Amino acid sequence: MAEPTARKQEKDFTKEVDELVADVGQLVKVSLSPSPNGGLQQGLEKLLGLEKQTRNASDLSSTSRLLLEVVQIVFESKDIDGLCLHVHQLARKHGQLRQATTTMVDRVMSFLGELDQANKIKLIDSLREVTEGKIYLEVQRARLTKQLAQIREAEGAPGTANELMQELQVETFGSMERREKMDFILEQMRLLRTQEDWEKLAIVSKKINSKWLGEAENEDLKLRFYGLMISYGSKMSRHLDLCKYYRSIHECKSVEAEPAQALAALRNAVYFVILAPYDHEQSDLLHRLAQEEEELKKIEAV
Repeated sequence: MAEPTARKQEKDFTKEVDELVADVGQLVKVSLSPSPNGGLQQGLEKLLGLEKQTRNASDLSSTSRLLLEVVQIVFESKDIDGLCLHVHQLARKHGQLRQATTTMVDRVMSFLGELDQANKIKLIDSLREVTEGKIYLEVQRARLTKQLAQIREAEGAPGTANELMQELQVETFGSMERREKMDFILEQMRLLRTQEDWEKLAIVSKKINSKWLGEAENEDLKLRFYGLMISYGSKMSRHLDLCKYYRSIHECKSVEAEPAQALAALRNAVYFVILAPYDHEQSDLLHRLAQEEEELKKIEAV
């Protein structure tokens, strides 16, 4: 994301960064000791000293490289507390370049899969603090929150997981792809189902664009959505809606390719339209289902 006010690069530090990164690499190889006299500490001090210059000169490329070098070295030293500290400090530096911060956060997020559970949670919590309130890091924060919610649910705390996920308003995120947004919203709905918060689930479901779900490449999301809506409709005894949900599932190509699944979906659609109170819409749906003559015969034969 661009800076609020464009800052012209005053100097190119590429050569200086190239030389320093090579020198620091040698220092770190000599000693990975985190003590004040260790090669690791010396290397970090040199990197941070040059980072201040590149940042003040608005050299985005060089600043990004230095931030990545710092977090990579600290991570490889297995100092997770130190990594959390450096990420906080670097992100909060005066005049820090947003894109450099984003690049750094993305790199640190890539470390999560290599950590044990305790350190993973510690780093996620730290990154969530860094990303809080920053629109240019909203996607990263959402992904971190989802990971933390998954951990909490696996620990047996679905209520906590639900609370974490409901904090997110991904439908307003301009930088998140639509498919990922829908995946987040469906996860919010699923967690609401675990809490039997049917009223909130119905509200969240309205954020899903059913027309978009109808596109062939989104069929997996469509099936997830209607599976959740069937849970809601069953709990609330919304028979006519249940008929619609099962019809939508029946129309999916992957379901059509599985005769048993297709027949089950159609059978349920028929059952629920019959159970629904008579009105114009119920009559119309009944008429539409009657057009599936060949498949209806299969239901009769079962």
